[in-house]
Amino acid sequence: MLGDSTGGRWTASRGPRGEALALGGTPGDSHKARIAAQALDRPPGRPYIPGMTDPRSGESAAAVQARLAEEFQLFDDWMDRYQMLIDMGKALDALPERERRDDLKVPGCQSQVWLKSDFDGARLSLRAASDAIITSGLIALLLQIYSGRTPREILDTPFTLASDIGLAAHLTPGRANGLANMVRRIREAAAAHA
Repeated sequence: MLGDSTGGRWTASRGPRGEALALGGTPGDSHKARIAAQALDRPPGRPYIPGMTDPRSGESAAAVQARLAEEFQLFDDWMDRYQMLIDMGKALDALPERERRDDLKVPGCQSQVWLKSDFDGARLSLRAASDAIITSGLIALLLQIYSGRTPREILDTPFTLASDIGLAAHLTPGRANGLANMVRRIREAAAAHA
């Protein structure tokens, strides 16, 4: 059974033609049906992993953040949410060793984090890596929200996802500090080009 972002209860199942059904959800809620289909199609025991968003697709950083919050809230069990975060981190593109330099390290993180930003004159592209699996998942969240955005959009979109889904209460103080430092580094890079 899955829960929706309003606290309602619904289940994902297959209809007579194999289509995903979000039973108990609002009729015509195509977003929940899409999530249900992806959740049903995942390998057994593995949570749904949201796909990386192309910022040029028209979905704003704020909309990505809201969608991610809704997708995380589909899972009642924090172990499933952590597994989703871990899987997102594993799906990150690798950061080449030559870019794992001291000047790209994010200070104050419990584990090692490297964050590289490139500005093409309009948008800020971000790439990052960590030597820890949970931290890699946190990086994946931040990249989905902020990479490929204009500096102004980054600065105008505060990071609220951790509090929106209750993640902040489930992070160790060291990880929470590291997450805050990663967000600070992204905002500093955006401010330098705004």
